[in-house]
Amino acid sequence: MKSGEVARFVLPFATTITFLLPFDRILDRFRTMVNVWGDLVCATVVDHFVTAAAKKRTKANNLNISKNTNTSAQKQLEKFMKKQSLLRHTAIETNKLH
Repeated sequence: MKSGEVARFVLPFATTITFLLPFDRILDRFRTMVNVWGDLVCATVVDHFVTAAAKKRTKANNLNISKNTNTSAQKQLEKFMKKQSLLRHTAIETNKLH
């Protein structure tokens, strides 16, 4: 190959590369934008499901706490009512004896 032939081969290649480089930057920015957009969508979906699961757990825990609280309060109320009933019954029996 002579030097003129090499120059004819290198020159079109160099001008093609020079012509494509600016467009590659624009295409690269679009690829980056799509990548970041996909990451944001994925993070939003995961956050939605994690938040929903946390709300369900919190709601279930609150219901369990309120059920347990109501149950213990009901038991205390029943004990109190039994004591009152026994006291009333005892007072009536004592009054009958006198």
